[in-house]
Amino acid sequence: MRERGQRGRLPRLFWISPGKGVGPGLLARLSACVQAGLRGFQCREKGASARELRDFLPAVRDLLRPRGGLCLVNDRIDVARVAGADGVQLGGGSLGVREARSLLGSGAWIGVSVHDAEECARAEEEGADFLLLSPVFRVRKPSARPPLGIRAFERLAARAEIPVFALGGVRPEHCRTLLEAGARGVAVLSGIGEAEDPGEATAAYLEALG
Repeated sequence: MRERGQRGRLPRLFWISPGKGVGPGLLARLSACVQAGLRGFQCREKGASARELRDFLPAVRDLLRPRGGLCLVNDRIDVARVAGADGVQLGGGSLGVREARSLLGSGAWIGVSVHDAEECARAEEEGADFLLLSPVFRVRKPSARPPLGIRAFERLAARAEIPVFALGGVRPEHCRTLLEAGARGVAVLSGIGEAEDPGEATAAYLEALG
């Protein structure tokens, strides 16, 4: 777990890729977001092979790093290490935080996706740098859990001693309320991934986040 002063590099906004494959289209979309101010990207491409991810991520890293941004890979600790990503986002089926830390080193950023108090506490105890708490609002995914709502999010965020990001159905109009409820920032999938103009969508989130 990082010292409080080191957490300042965490962005207010993460865009999580839509899972439709890596390639020029995703890179062009990300480039528009970065030009609009995005400084946090999570590559969540479960259908991509390790080789495809390895070949794709250096270009992502080159977009973000000159601007102080972070490039994280979801689940794939091996790919993050080989491709020189800034860290990983771990889910329920991933290796644990301690295992990821031993493989990636103390400088890597390790986020954990959580849904309840028990998962929050476990991830924090194991040394996660930040949490993605979801779903805060209702999402379209058929297998999604019931939404937490603002009050439950606020209670869980208040217990955590590490930064907590809100995920799940978050729109720009929700951002101020979530910050007031204790969020460090927000993570977004479709709000940017399905936007007609991803740069414009990114700017709307960043303006709402202050």
